[in-house]
Amino acid sequence: DAVSDVRATIALARLIRNAQPRLFDFCLALRKKDRVVAEIGDAPRPLLHISGMYGVERGCMAVVWPLGGHPTNKNELIVWDLAFDPSELFDMDVATIRERMFTRTADLAEGTTRLPIKSIHINKSPIVISNMKT
Repeated sequence: DAVSDVRATIALARLIRNAQPRLFDFCLALRKKDRVVAEIGDAPRPLLHISGMYGVERGCMAVVWPLGGHPTNKNELIVWDLAFDPSELFDMDVATIRERMFTRTADLAEGTTRLPIKSIHINKSPIVISNMKT
């Protein structure tokens, strides 16, 4: 039930806070949009992004490279998953990029994969780490 879930979440948060207080404080600070923006920084550089969208087999994390802001949503950063070679992007025309981004995987031609482009919503408390010494 919901109450049990809340109690379990609180217990897990306390466990993390007691075992790794710097990690807890760092992640808690990322609930503020300005702190997320500061962590990402102005100069493009690799970021470690923790998110369930990367799957358990990858530890729910990926090293990503910021490509730029979303054209209409100022709270969204578009990134490339560096587990994949970005050089293919430079050889594609706009139509191919559009097809590989917006076509469902099941509808793509056999052997064609979706581009590893993701979005980070800076106003949704993302876990992003720009410096592993943090």
